[in-house]
Amino acid sequence: MKVIEIEDGNRMFEVDKSIYEDVLSFLKELAKEKNASFSYIDDLGDLIVVVGGKEYVVPSKKDIFGMVNLKDEEFLEEEQVKDLLNV
Repeated sequence: MKVIEIEDGNRMFEVDKSIYEDVLSFLKELAKEKNASFSYIDDLGDLIVVVGGKEYVVPSKKDIFGMVNLKDEEFLEEEQVKDLLNV
């Protein structure tokens, strides 16, 4: 495993694809149990911050720029998104 220190003692490590989902699940449970946080980049390239038991998507500058001129009716509620994705 390759570990890289990036700043202020924070570390980034590379995880083999075959165990990625298991490691991610473990870290989410650990963050919830310890009320701690970590972040990762998902399959879409979005930065996800996990704080305790909650996950937050951090919008990129490109995301923010794209949303600036949107009207309220152009946003979807969570349930609408789930319906579209058949989740």
